[in-house]
Amino acid sequence: MTFHPRQLEAFRLVMLKGSMTAAAADMHISQPAVSRLVTDLETDIGFRLFERINNKLIPTAEARQLQEYVERWYVGMEHIARASDRIRDTNQGHITLAAMSGLSVGLLNHVISRFLEPRPEVTFRLEVGSSETTVRMLNTFQADIGLVQWRPSTDGVNIVKLPTLEAICIMPETHRLTNHTYVRVEDLEGEHLISMAPDSSLRLRTDAALLHAGVTVKRRIESSIAASICELVLLGFGVAITNPFTVQYMHAKGLTWRPFKPALPYEIAMALPRHRTRSKLIDSFAEHLKSELSRFAHGQAKSGGDHNSD
Repeated sequence: MTFHPRQLEAFRLVMLKGSMTAAAADMHISQPAVSRLVTDLETDIGFRLFERINNKLIPTAEARQLQEYVERWYVGMEHIARASDRIRDTNQGHITLAAMSGLSVGLLNHVISRFLEPRPEVTFRLEVGSSETTVRMLNTFQADIGLVQWRPSTDGVNIVKLPTLEAICIMPETHRLTNHTYVRVEDLEGEHLISMAPDSSLRLRTDAALLHAGVTVKRRIESSIAASICELVLLGFGVAITNPFTVQYMHAKGLTWRPFKPALPYEIAMALPRHRTRSKLIDSFAEHLKSELSRFAHGQAKSGGDHNSD
């Protein structure tokens, strides 16, 4: 048996207001229309809901029992309506972001924090791995959005190039290179250089710049984790050419940085599943992410005086 929602609404309001006229006013219809809705409901359910005694509308015992169930239904519908509002306004839901390790410490955490702060009912999961791992997670429905090294195209995902940033040279605060406004590749001659992993695009660009300039460096340690490289620099194992994100947010006393010449582009992209409908929440986070990274890139372009990380 199914009931028309307007019948249940009319019944509920008559029970709450105590009269057909008051219910009609709330529903913005005529009193006879409310009476017809209640009569039709009585016909559908097979028992009387109201009696008229001394010109007063008196609910039957059956009506009081039915009211309990109708109120529960209305409470449930209100919960659904509120949930729908939160989902529509991107205030509820879940996001799984897969990102390269170089982005997972520092800037990205602040980007996530600023997005979640006004959305207390949104849950978030950050997965860290290589660009290849990120693409695989997107294609197997394990992630909603990804941050990868930029490439023209990738099977199964749409690639959105983000603002190009420039690699920086990081060093201890007491290092001789802190006297430079920027570090030239020639300034690295004979230096201990802590390197990114050999398959890193930034490592390949760094090596190409060293080779082109005929500069020889001493290599003892390499790491695929930017945060680890920053800590190793702090411990005095050398200098490093790395992404501009991690050092900016480590706030580690004793670590500083300088722009590097020639400019080595650090190109990243946002990856989105190609054959999957995205929620408004995911689209909202994607726009937030692009905006925050654009702001960071603009700030990096303007910087040039104070390079301290603390």
